[in-house]
Amino acid sequence: MPPPPLQFIGSNCVVQADVDDEDEIDENILITGLEWDHLSEDLWCLRNQRMRALGNDFHSSPRLLGQLSDIHTLLSDLRPSTTSELVQLRTRLGRMNWTTLLFVCEDLLAFKSPSIQRMEIIQKSQITKDDMIDALVDWFRKMVHLSGLISPPPSMDLPEVLKKEVLMKQLISTMVYKTAVHIGNIHQYLWQPINDNEMGKMKLANILKTKNRVALLFVCLDLNRVPMNISHKTVPKKDLISQLVDWRLTQSKEAICWTPVDSPTVLERVQQAVREVIVPGWIEKPSDLIRLPRGGTPKADNWRTLFLIFLPLALLSLWQEASPISAEDANEMASVLQTSMYLTCAVNKMSKHTLSLQDRTDFREYLHLHIEGLKENFPGFIQPSHHLAFHIYDDMDLFSVVHHFWCFPGERLIGFLKRIPINRKIGEFESTLLHSFCTGSAFRRYLRWSDCPPLFRYLAQLINKAYGLVKLSVETGAEINTTETHLEDVETILKSNSHLANPLFRIPTPHGLYLALNADSITRIQCYNRCLTPFGDYYGIPEASGKGNSYVCFFPGGNRDVDWVAGQIRHIFFKDGKIRFTIQRSLLKAFAEGQQDPFKMFWDQGFQAKMVSSMFTTNLEVVEYDWVLAHTARWELFSGTTVCMCLKSLEL
Repeated sequence: MPPPPLQFIGSNCVVQADVDDEDEIDENILITGLEWDHLSEDLWCLRNQRMRALGNDFHSSPRLLGQLSDIHTLLSDLRPSTTSELVQLRTRLGRMNWTTLLFVCEDLLAFKSPSIQRMEIIQKSQITKDDMIDALVDWFRKMVHLSGLISPPPSMDLPEVLKKEVLMKQLISTMVYKTAVHIGNIHQYLWQPINDNEMGKMKLANILKTKNRVALLFVCLDLNRVPMNISHKTVPKKDLISQLVDWRLTQSKEAICWTPVDSPTVLERVQQAVREVIVPGWIEKPSDLIRLPRGGTPKADNWRTLFLIFLPLALLSLWQEASPISAEDANEMASVLQTSMYLTCAVNKMSKHTLSLQDRTDFREYLHLHIEGLKENFPGFIQPSHHLAFHIYDDMDLFSVVHHFWCFPGERLIGFLKRIPINRKIGEFESTLLHSFCTGSAFRRYLRWSDCPPLFRYLAQLINKAYGLVKLSVETGAEINTTETHLEDVETILKSNSHLANPLFRIPTPHGLYLALNADSITRIQCYNRCLTPFGDYYGIPEASGKGNSYVCFFPGGNRDVDWVAGQIRHIFFKDGKIRFTIQRSLLKAFAEGQQDPFKMFWDQGFQAKMVSSMFTTNLEVVEYDWVLAHTARWELFSGTTVCMCLKSLEL
């Protein structure tokens, strides 16, 4: 007698790999047998012994593997309802090899004679092909068809939920990129509008047919369209498609709407922010005509600064109800604002120069909240790149901070190479460029050797300084490694006698500085118009080139337990062996009772911005070098009100 139907026995199959219907067949999947919980220990051991012996034949025969796949397809189809269909099934099974039929009968426990199951080895004389065909046809006709079982359960108890999660994790762990793309495509198809007629259902089904079975199974599991008490390995592809079509018909027939966004207003506000926000000189602004043909194509670094500075400031000013220049639909845009800001916060955490486990965890959490917001506000927009972004968490564990493995240096090199004139000569250029690049790299390496002649180093410094190829030390004009220059190195440079005599940075000491320090004019105070930051950029005074270099945030008294204060550097001076600043604080912004700063909404998540007055205090405050946190970006929203944003996370 054939065994009871699959759904009543409690069989389970471990999905071990991702198989596409059109791709090459994985033999390990085909020869993985079903596990039957009702077998005794003796019968289970005998069956495993026989199947292992049969499996060895399949490893050496692609033809047998192909026949095994064909039998699986036949037995996954609809049951024969007419005599002609039954004859056709028997004919197609009769073309299969005896070994292949025996393996399928073993897998399904479809033997009619119980004595067969107790044999250690089954010979051809003990069971014929006709016997096995009769057993398989009988098993197929008595099996309750899977399409009648696949129905969305009204609710799932805890064991079913756990089993679903385990199966989905198994699918994810073996998923290839092609399947991930198919899952994203299926999501997009399911939110598109559909006509409630046969033509509409057929159109959706035909589109879904182009996607592989594992992607369809994953989406069906996610939508609870497959019960947990059947073997998912044998669910036919067309049944999965049918379930997705049926699910789509239970939803709104119109397109699942996105949250409406006033795109022209958003673009106009972003362009305004790019145009009006004051940033330090080391930040390259994107074009204020971004997204317009005249604005050109933004580079990778432009997109980074856009999403970390200008876009969040623009959206907070537009969609925060408490913003003085908010839009009329600010209340309806709260969810979209959070979705965008969580991406900014995730990138802020990712871009830190030192990463803790909490920073990495926060990055993954903010990215998850961003994806959930996209699913809520823009259903169907999810792309494979959103899944791949989660692997940055693992990369940070392997390679530490993203500065160690991001592609900005390569992008800059590509931009440099693209600007080299080639005079439309094809052929010689590639070879010449490669030899020149390798020669230059070898020479730069030679300049770093201890036995390199000083004259060569001096000439290299002159060339670098003349062409502006690298950032230069205020001491010697030598190249500064911006990723390894720390505070101690900066202090050493600032204390050197050659720096103090450098005419490029030394300026006359203003009388106001003597008054601020309560010192007489005899006191030796050396004043400068700029000095290095810990990461190789410059702090400057307003009179120096680049007004944005004078706007900073600092901790009063060096107390880092309080929020930073925004201000503007007025003087940079060297006294008693230390570099110091005089800074004018930004006046605080007064808020009505119960009103909160709209730009501090994501302060705890890493986006640190606040509203202040556009005016500064009249008195000068002496600030130590290491009290300064970073530069700030400043945006005057309207007369008297300014937003300051800390740029610590953008320092390279």
